[in-house]
Amino acid sequence: MASFILETLLNLRKAVSRKDIAFLREISGKCADTLISEPNNLILNLAILSYAFSKLSEKHHVLKDKSWVSFSRLVEKKLKKCLDFAKSGDLSSCERLVVELVARVGSVESRDRRYVRTVVEKARLKIASRLYAQGISLGNAAEITGVSKRDVAHYSGKTMVHDRAGVTKNITERLGGVLKLFGKKKK
Repeated sequence: MASFILETLLNLRKAVSRKDIAFLREISGKCADTLISEPNNLILNLAILSYAFSKLSEKHHVLKDKSWVSFSRLVEKKLKKCLDFAKSGDLSSCERLVVELVARVGSVESRDRRYVRTVVEKARLKIASRLYAQGISLGNAAEITGVSKRDVAHYSGKTMVHDRAGVTKNITERLGGVLKLFGKKKK
């Protein structure tokens, strides 16, 4: 897990500095996929941060705001510090910084009342929907991301994420995966 977090932080820092929206979304997706086998708050918050930052980076009214450039630099600096914590094995300090960054990213858009949900709420919902589409129960997807089951079900149904996920397994394949997870062989 530590190596995944290090790699994710390195990639996230690169993507933020390059303003690479596609790479930010890819990072978020990889984190979400990792949550399936390793539910972890740091990984969840990295997924939220990368998705939320990508969404803000594509909004013209945000990019025109003079404070966005300084905010982007602050995010890069904090990610560097977070990377240093992770390299030294201090994942709790790293997580505190990432949680702080998620809160700050959420506050960027909270001043703009054009949107019903903040970008962080949308990130949580999108990640929950992805987990649900990958076979995590509705309750677990909601619990892991902090979103209501009702919201996940509604969003998943409206967007049909489960259809695009392309992951359909019959009961035998699902059981095989569970047994493999626990190191047991099928009889």
